[in-house]
Amino acid sequence: MEEEKLIIKGRIVDFPSRGEVREIREGYIVVDDKGKIVRIGAGMPTAQDEVVDYTGMLILPGFVDIHSHIPQLDARGKYAKDLLDWLNRYIFREEKRFEEEAIAREVSGRFFEEVLRNGITTVMALSTVHKRATDIAFQEAEKAGLRAIIGKTMMDYNSPEFLKEDTDQALKDSIELIEKWHGKDGRLFYALTPRFAVTSTEELLRRTGEAARKYDVYIQTHLSESPGEVELVEMMFPSYRSYTDLYYRTGILGPRSVMAHSIHLLDEEFELLKKTETKVAHCPAANLFLHSGRMDLKKMKDFGITLGLGSDVGAGPYFSPFQLMRDMYYLNQLSPSEAFHYATLGGARALSLDDKIGTLEAGKEADFVVIDPSDLYPADESIDEILSQLMFRGDDRQIRATYVRGRRLYGK
Repeated sequence: MEEEKLIIKGRIVDFPSRGEVREIREGYIVVDDKGKIVRIGAGMPTAQDEVVDYTGMLILPGFVDIHSHIPQLDARGKYAKDLLDWLNRYIFREEKRFEEEAIAREVSGRFFEEVLRNGITTVMALSTVHKRATDIAFQEAEKAGLRAIIGKTMMDYNSPEFLKEDTDQALKDSIELIEKWHGKDGRLFYALTPRFAVTSTEELLRRTGEAARKYDVYIQTHLSESPGEVELVEMMFPSYRSYTDLYYRTGILGPRSVMAHSIHLLDEEFELLKKTETKVAHCPAANLFLHSGRMDLKKMKDFGITLGLGSDVGAGPYFSPFQLMRDMYYLNQLSPSEAFHYATLGGARALSLDDKIGTLEAGKEADFVVIDPSDLYPADESIDEILSQLMFRGDDRQIRATYVRGRRLYGK
């Protein structure tokens, strides 16, 4: 039996299904010395080692961000007319800088600081094409203490010469990173990362799918983000029925694959995502910023596709889950409780981590965020009203503390 290490006191709230709010108004969470929740309930236990009292504050599951870009941290807010223009004007040039180890380390460190400052305990993110920069990103994630899924971007076609890779070398580098980092400490994982179809050969896509199955790792990429991108993919790969069909027939889709955006889809493409149990990262802030279009949330739900929220930094200007939920509302008009579900358990399910995180209950790991809503709304008001205020008015200033496995990594 593990020893009790920590007791957290506060207003405990989680979101076990879409639209459902589970609340213990005056509750406690008991965490053992391995960082797992051993008890949760109302009142306070009598025996205790350490009590951290967050009376008047909310204790929520840690937020889960299932799509972001480490090297694009300093490229946020740079205007372009659309996705392809933005990549060519700013992003490819920005990512070239990560040839320099000092830049890779400094930016990666700040990236994870920002993640934690916004209450995010788990993040899935792309690095650059550089093996060393990706290794450094893992080192910085390990040092930060959070849960991270990271992949070295692969680009072997239709790319700037300074980023274009040899197919064999791209996969060799990725496999070496898998062997070093995947599963480390039970919180660092690898995602094979072909950037998107526009910068990939069929061979790269096919071999990515094969490697993902062989090594049992994630795949992350982009799918149908902008109309111009979709047209280009159709022109480049005319023997396939659609963008999604290309990914399906090359083995990219599957239960551990996360497709960012997935906006411009035909019904048959939704069917392929459903059939393969592929997950979707909804990136509302980035979609608005680049005028990419509106993801059809209703169809995603109708087809039973699992999705979570992604900041998509740097097309997304901010990490804040509150601001992302706000953007999601403006695009889809969902309730605050449903939005919070996608930002927590929805993301955990998309990453197949819902047995470990996403809700607050005994047996799960103690990943949670402490939120102080007092400058927005009285903390003793109904939870529905507080969630609404957080979604429409909240930002990083309401984040009091961020915990992973019972360790406070940010705040007080």
